[in-house]
Amino acid sequence: MSAKSDILEKILAVKADEVAAARKKRDLPSLRAE
Repeated sequence: MSAKSDILEKILAVKADEVAAARKKRDLPSLRAE
């Protein structure tokens, strides 16, 4: 395993977490509005 692919996997994992957090923040106000 190369160090480069390991770093890329970590970056992708962090981005996935950020996307999930952004979706949760967007969903909360819309759920309350309904």
